Amino acid sequence: MIVYPCHKHILPGGRQKLTFSSVNDMDRMLTMIERSPVFIASMIEPDDEAEPSNLPETGTVVTIKESQCDQKNGLILLLEGCYKVEIVELERDVDGWLLADVRRQANWDSLPLSGDNDILASKLEDLFESVPEIGELYNDTHFNDLTWVTQRWIEILPLNVLHKRMLITQPNPELAQRFLLKLLKAENWI
Repeated sequence: MIVYPCHKHILPGGRQKLTFSSVNDMDRMLTMIERSPVFIASMIEPDDEAEPSNLPETGTVVTIKESQCDQKNGLILLLEGCYKVEIVELERDVDGWLLADVRRQANWDSLPLSGDNDILASKLEDLFESVPEIGELYNDTHFNDLTWVTQRWIEILPLNVLHKRMLITQPNPELAQRFLLKLLKAENWI
């Protein structure tokens, strides 16, 4: 499966817009889509090169929900996360594509909100309303699902890539939920 290194995390149920404005980037992305409209999005540090040694062992299989192409903005893709994968083997082919053998990882189970974690959903809903470019990505929201809420926070917050990787590789969202509550309290968001 093709791996696309990007500077944003996309988790199951998450959505991200990627914009390609240079002709070379647009051509390369359109070629990749023709080859495989389903691919792996794998987050790298902003300053890292897209080399196999810089990619994490996990990624998310994504599909393209919408695409737009115009002269003003270039190519805009709306990606949606399907499921997490472990990248077992990674190599670069003769055309320069990163190809991976993967093993599917279990998504976190859906969990109801309760007690302390209700505030995470409330603040995320406030964020979606105050930053429409994020809120508009989602036709269907799940503010009553702790897993969905936690994954959206992980995607949105400007956390260190290593912290994000550590949180998303946990077997459930509990550690991430505790981390997010402490972080939001420390930043006086709650």
